Amino acid sequence: MVDRPEEQLVRLAVLDTYAVRWSRETFARDLLQNFFDATPDFRDVSIERREGAGEIEIRGPVRFDLDLLMYIGATTKTDGSTVGSFGEGFKVCSLVGVRDFGLDMAAGSGDIELDVCLEPVPLGRELCYRLRSRAEPFAGSFVRLSRCDKAIFGAFTKVMDMFRHADNPHLRDPLVEDSAAGVAVYRSHRYPWGQLYYRRQRRGFIRFYGWRDSTCAVTLAHDGVIEALEGDRDRRDLRAGPIAEAIGRKLAPEALHRVLLHLEPHWDHGHEALVGLLDAAVERKLTFSSWPNGWLARGGDINLNNLAERQGFKLAVRAFADLGMRTPEDRYRSDLETRPPTPLERARIQVVADLYAALHGRPSRITEFEVFNLAEAAVEGQHLHDKVIVAADLVRKGFDAVADTILHELAHDAGGDDSPTFLRRLTELIGAVLARPARVARARARYARVTTKDAP
Repeated sequence: MVDRPEEQLVRLAVLDTYAVRWSRETFARDLLQNFFDATPDFRDVSIERREGAGEIEIRGPVRFDLDLLMYIGATTKTDGSTVGSFGEGFKVCSLVGVRDFGLDMAAGSGDIELDVCLEPVPLGRELCYRLRSRAEPFAGSFVRLSRCDKAIFGAFTKVMDMFRHADNPHLRDPLVEDSAAGVAVYRSHRYPWGQLYYRRQRRGFIRFYGWRDSTCAVTLAHDGVIEALEGDRDRRDLRAGPIAEAIGRKLAPEALHRVLLHLEPHWDHGHEALVGLLDAAVERKLTFSSWPNGWLARGGDINLNNLAERQGFKLAVRAFADLGMRTPEDRYRSDLETRPPTPLERARIQVVADLYAALHGRPSRITEFEVFNLAEAAVEGQHLHDKVIVAADLVRKGFDAVADTILHELAHDAGGDDSPTFLRRLTELIGAVLARPARVARARARYARVTTKDAP
């Protein structure tokens, strides 16, 4: 350490007009960060609150390198042997504490201590440190705040919980954790809120929707630097997306899959954290063979998407298709394998065809029918010019399951889907059903009692 006079004024070339505004919570968090970064065990850091005297004192076992106070913009974190190199972050803390909150601030390490002050200069007031020698050297380091009001004391009440460390009560239930990579995802027990920890600081909250599964909220932690998030002198709350994406790039594939499965309640409409993880998985070209039954990834064919939803499937956001989840296009085959109906199937189909004739006033010109397996089909029924094909499963389920499909397809003898004559035919059939419900009731009863002998 260089020789100094008994008292020295260090000018920092920072005016009190410097455009930075922090909340008291941010101030408390960033002040403690200087200790947290360099202390191997955060239990060695103590915060003493002396409310009667209006003082708060933070103490840690590691010394400051006070020579770095001579340089504004000095490097911040070096080899861990000093408290955050006592650099840029503490300078901003000092400015905010004295200028915005009216505090007196003092700090010290070894045989040197300092007071923070604002000295008049032609352009306003300049942030300065007054350094002086200590008669009794201090083993570690300290920061002391005086003239603290209730709001400042309140900010320091739970400031230790703003860091990722072993005693943080919010980080005791890991869903996945990779210490070597410096990333983790924790189950949050403060639903609907999770938290965001970046570079071991809590830098925001993430909301999970209150009407969804209350067990899916998570807290994200990323210890390393994410370039897109650097340069934020105001220490604003961060968004979940970039942190989630950075975590997704570092997690082992099976761990990432576990997190995606945990967020299942948000698969259908997405969530910022989920999207970040999906983007990372897609970027890594990961695929997974195991997905819960009942889910399909949304495909490009809206008709097939609608069919899947009608059949009870839940549709996940499109990105899941890139990770190996099947789409409706995968689920349904367009090349239907049809067969002639059995005598009983033909007898039941004829009941609906006769109802069509009764409602319309004359039989449909289409008299040929075939059936197919619904599990492999993209449709429940289809008109193929000279014949109608219909799902065998619908025929088996009964009149109410199959009647509307057969009536719809028989109405195509008036024209195609976009034909005005087809639409008029449908309107006519609906009107006839409403006007003569007894005919439908008789057809339903007949459908239930027909046998193979009644087949045409």
